Amino acid sequence: MASSRFDSSSDEEAESPPTDTQPLRIDWVDLSIIGYPNSVGISQMPGCKFKNNWRNLKNDLETMTNAGIQSVYVLLTTGELRKYRASQLLDEYNSSGINVHHYPFPDGTVPTVDIVVNFIYDLKEDLGNQRKTLIHCYGGLGRSCFLVACFMLEMDESLSPDRVIDIFRSIRGAGAIQTVKQYNFIQDFRKLREIYDQSPPDEARSLSR
Repeated sequence: MASSRFDSSSDEEAESPPTDTQPLRIDWVDLSIIGYPNSVGISQMPGCKFKNNWRNLKNDLETMTNAGIQSVYVLLTTGELRKYRASQLLDEYNSSGINVHHYPFPDGTVPTVDIVVNFIYDLKEDLGNQRKTLIHCYGGLGRSCFLVACFMLEMDESLSPDRVIDIFRSIRGAGAIQTVKQYNFIQDFRKLREIYDQSPPDEARSLSR
C-alpha cells in the first residue's frame, strides 16, 4: 500500500500509537452579538501526528467539510508543520476547496500588532462573505484563542478583556490564553490598537508585547 505524504516511515508507523478516530472537536465562538453565531470555530491541529496525538487528516477534513468550513486560519510555523508530520497541510486544505490564511507565529508568543490587525481584517471579510471559518494552532488553546479574543475586543466594545478571556476558558478549558504575554496583550489590545492607528507604518509594524 502506498503511504500518504503525511505518514512517517514504515518503521515509525509500526511504533506509532493508534490513530485517534474521534471526530475533530470544533468549539464554536458565539458571535451572535455582531450577527455571526456559530461562524468561527477553534480546534486542535487537524491531521497531527506527534507523540500520543495521531489523527487521520482525511477524517478531520471530512469533519470540517460536514461542518461547512470554507476558510481556515493556520497559526503554526512551517517548522511546526514538519514536526507534526503535516508539511503539506496547507496544500491539502486548498485541494479540499478550503480557503487558507497562514498567520504563523511561535507557540506561547504574540505577533506584532499589524499582524493582529491584518488577521482581524481577513476574518471580517470571511464573515462578511458568509464563510464559516476554523482557526487552529497546535492545541487550539493559546494562539487561536488569543487572536479570536482580539477580534472580539475589536468588534464588541462592551466586552472587557477579562470577560473575553473567561469566554475562551469556558469554551476551550482553563488552558486557553496560555502565557503572560498573551494575557497582557489582550489586556492592552485596545490601547495598542489606538497607538497602531496613530503611528507611521514602520513604527506600527514594530508594536508588540
